[in-house]
Amino acid sequence: IFFLVVIYSQITGVGISNYGIKKVLPKLIIAAVLVNLSFHLCTIVVDVSNIIGSSLRGFFESIPMQVGEIATEGGMGFTDIAGAIIGGAGIDLAIGGVALSSGALWMLIPTLLGGLVAIISGLITIAMRQAVVILLVMVSPLALVCYMLPNTESLFRKWKDLFKKMLVFYPMFSLLFGASS
Repeated sequence: IFFLVVIYSQITGVGISNYGIKKVLPKLIIAAVLVNLSFHLCTIVVDVSNIIGSSLRGFFESIPMQVGEIATEGGMGFTDIAGAIIGGAGIDLAIGGVALSSGALWMLIPTLLGGLVAIISGLITIAMRQAVVILLVMVSPLALVCYMLPNTESLFRKWKDLFKKMLVFYPMFSLLFGASS
């Protein structure tokens, strides 16, 4: 419809000026091509983001196995090293007596609750990200049509910014989650 308005304006000279047509026509052609390809382009970009996020998480999950293999060659396994570290911490707490260990236990409760809240909120955020990405992919043809029209270009920019944030979120979450584990 907008393309017909441009043609009518060019033929009759009523409506959009020649400068306006030269400014709008490239956007119109780009949007017409991208609207038809938007679903496929968005799914490719989402897949790349998910692959990067999974690769980052897999990289950090493989580190303890590699450390365990290196330690096994030296005679101690990863569990032996972790047990020695934990056992050493237990000895330090036992030296202080009963009052220190019960005080340390009460001091751990807020930390554990904070960690639990962080994990639950992270999982909820990841689930919400899935829903938002699906909605953004579904709305992508409309967003590209908004790119074509001058008064609705701000809607396209908002869609693009939110889509970028959702694409970057999973790799960053995987990086932080993998590094913290």
